[in-house]
Amino acid sequence: MNYQDRIEQFAAQEKIKAGSVGKRLSLRRRRIREWLNLPSHSPTRHSNALIVIDSEGRTFSSLKEATAKKGMHRSTLKNGGLKLVKVKKYAFESEMSISAESILLLCAHPNLRLKDDLFSSDGHYILLDNQVRLHLFFRNIESNEFIAFASIDGVTLFGVRCAVNGYGILSNSILFRNATSLKAYEKTALHNLMRGCAKKN
Repeated sequence: MNYQDRIEQFAAQEKIKAGSVGKRLSLRRRRIREWLNLPSHSPTRHSNALIVIDSEGRTFSSLKEATAKKGMHRSTLKNGGLKLVKVKKYAFESEMSISAESILLLCAHPNLRLKDDLFSSDGHYILLDNQVRLHLFFRNIESNEFIAFASIDGVTLFGVRCAVNGYGILSNSILFRNATSLKAYEKTALHNLMRGCAKKN
């Protein structure tokens, strides 16, 4: 009920139809899945979702995509040393919205290691629920480790160290600092982050 209320409030605020809000959320979810190279599918057939990895380490979102890209028949692909990995359900999918947890899961997703443009100097952007752009940029520190930084309006709010064995928020992140020690622009950026996430805590 709260979810439906939020949709109706946003629709009234933007002077658009409530139905189009759902379409926008679905579009954002699809874009995030494409960015992570995850298969696009509905939750009802989620248990069948697979990521296909070939012998060269390239990933495909389905067997259908793999056959098209590699120019091979599906039956031949199955016997060609492919690895089929079941896809878990992530927070950004179950909530249909951006939350603090889903941002962390995005930063630490293992598929990001395979992206050619992951360490682009321009970084990547996610539009939060309050229409504020969250800037994500990644820095490689070792062969199997990188740090993801999240910022709003040039203020870095937190960093996430990502390794093969897990991830964790850097202890010097603004999220952990006492509110009284924050400067005005840091408080504004932090407020925009919290206001833009579904879960305020």
